[in-house]
Order: sequence, then C-alpha cells, then structure tokens
Amino acid sequence: MAGVNHSFKYLDPIEQSICVVINLRKKLINRPVFGLKQLTCLEVSLVMALSLLHSGRNVVIMTYTNVKGALKRVPVTKEMSYDDAYKVCVDMTMDKTWQELGTPLNVAVEEGKQYNAFIVFVDSIQRAGRGGKPPIMQFNRYKTKFQQKPPNASTRFIVVNMRRRRGDMKFNDNTESMGMLEIAGFDRNSPKVIEAFVKQQFV
Repeated sequence: MAGVNHSFKYLDPIEQSICVVINLRKKLINRPVFGLKQLTCLEVSLVMALSLLHSGRNVVIMTYTNVKGALKRVPVTKEMSYDDAYKVCVDMTMDKTWQELGTPLNVAVEEGKQYNAFIVFVDSIQRAGRGGKPPIMQFNRYKTKFQQKPPNASTRFIVVNMRRRRGDMKFNDNTESMGMLEIAGFDRNSPKVIEAFVKQQFV
C-alpha cells in the first residue's frame, strides 16, 4: 500500500456529511475483492474510509458488530497513517458480525444523526441483504425522519458489494429506490463513481 498516505493530501474536498460502514469480520482480512484481486476487502474498505475521512467535512466510520442491529465506531483519525489505522481495524476484528444493509439507517434514525450519504462496504450482499432485497423501507423511514432538514432532502445510500461480479440488489422501477446505488466488485474507477453519486452528479 505504498503511497497511500501521500495520496490523501491530493483528494478533492467533499462537503457532504457521510456515514461509512465497514465490516471487521476476521475472514475479510484475507479475502480479495473482485476487480482488484491484489487487494483484500479490509484493505479496500479501509482505504476508501480513510480517503473519505480526509476529504470530507463530517465523516463517521463505523463497523458492523456481532450484535444484531448494532454498529460500533472505528476510532481512526486523519492523523493516523494507513498502517496505524489498519492495526486498529485488525485489533477490532470479530469472528462473526451481524451484517444487515438496513442497520446504518436504523441506527441513524434512533440516534438522530443526519447524513447526506451512507456508504456501506460488504463482502457479499447475499449475506447482508437477505437475497438481494435493498433496505428501501429503512431508507424511506430515514428520509421521512429528516424530511424537514434541507441538506438531507436527497440522501444517498451506496453499497459496495466487493466480492461480486454482478449486482445483487433487486430494485423496483419506482421512486422509492431513488438515491440508492450498488457497486459490484471494485476497480480503479469505483472511487470516482462513489464521489460523483455522493455529490449528486447523477441519479
């Protein structure tokens, strides 16, 4: 991962507030992503989380836990090197995690936290999404909760399905899923797509 720390200095700023959710399950330390097999799920999700942390004005990094419906803050900071942040994550890894796509949205509603975007990194939506069903109900509950808050009128929900070649989420052709995006696998263009969607440069 040479050069990662240096690259953080040249990121374009992102004004939106973002909740990043990664999965610190032990098996993901060594599992490669589809599209960049030289990198593991943990490495990709951590590099992206740190990139967003360095470029964003209000970025929170969370992890799934072994408790259903719960998230835990990942205590990494802008002052940390990639290696230091990686060590923090490895020390926090769990044998099992309860990974559900709707959890970040539910937790935000319960805690009254407002974000412009949620970016969730999972190894497989099939494991996290119960057959590929997107968390539309939780997404709309979140948007309804904060509908009086103009900055959150167009909340984005992005799932990076790191070990899949094709998308798994089954969207209905209606407005309820607008603002949701799935990225299957991960390659060098994925960060640009994520940034553009967060900044609402496409729908």
